[in-house]
Amino acid sequence: RTPISLTGAPVMRVDPLQSRTLDRADIRDIRRWHVEAARRAVTAGFDLVYVYACHHYLLHTFLSPITNPRTDEYGGSAANRVRLVKELLTDVKEAVGDKLAVAIRWSADTGLETGDALDPDQLEMARLIDGLPDLWDVTISDYLSIMGISRFVKEGPLEAKVAQFRRAVTGPMVTVGRYTSPESMLRLVKSGAADMIGAARPSIADPFLPQKIEQGRLDDIRECIGCNICYAH
Repeated sequence: RTPISLTGAPVMRVDPLQSRTLDRADIRDIRRWHVEAARRAVTAGFDLVYVYACHHYLLHTFLSPITNPRTDEYGGSAANRVRLVKELLTDVKEAVGDKLAVAIRWSADTGLETGDALDPDQLEMARLIDGLPDLWDVTISDYLSIMGISRFVKEGPLEAKVAQFRRAVTGPMVTVGRYTSPESMLRLVKSGAADMIGAARPSIADPFLPQKIEQGRLDDIRECIGCNICYAH
C-alpha cells in the first residue's frame, strides 16, 4: 500500500518513499480504521483509546495552516482544519459507547510561537472539540523539551504552556514532563494546571512509584534521570 499524506510529500524512514496526497475516500478510510481499531480495543478489554493529534503525525498536519494547504472543508479556517479530529472523536465515541474512555493527545502550542503565549487558533480548535474527549492528554510540539535529559531539561518543562491551555478547555486533563518528585506532582495538581500526571519514563525507572508515594517511602523512589535509553530501544 502506498503511504498517504496531506501533501504527497516523501516519507523518510529507513528508505525514502513517495507518498500520495490523500483524498476524500482516504478520509473515509481513516475514519473507518479508527472505528474498527476502537472496537477491537473494546474486545481486547482496554480501558482507554486515543485519537492522536500531535507530534507531526497525520492528524497533526491537518491542524496547522502551514502544513494543511487544502481548500475544501478540511482546510482553511480553524473549524475546517480541526474537522477530521472532531469527526474521529465523534465516530470513536459512538463506536465504543460507555465501554471505555476516549482520550485525545493534543499539543498546547503550534511550536511556532515566540515565548509562552499560545496561538489563538490552536486554542480555538481546542474549544471547538471540548466536551468530546473524556480526557485531554496535553503536551507541546517541541519533542526535544518533552524528552530532554535531566542535565539540560528540568522537571516539568511544559508547565507554563499547559497552565494556559487548562483555562481554554473544561475536560479532565493529564500532562507529562518527567515528573519524579512527589512535591512537583502535588504542586501541579493543586495549582489546577492538570488533574493527573502522566509518567511513562518515571514508571520505567520505578514501576512502584505510585505505591511508594502512597506509602510515604519517598526516599526509596528510583528517579528517572531522562537518559532515554528506554526510548532509544
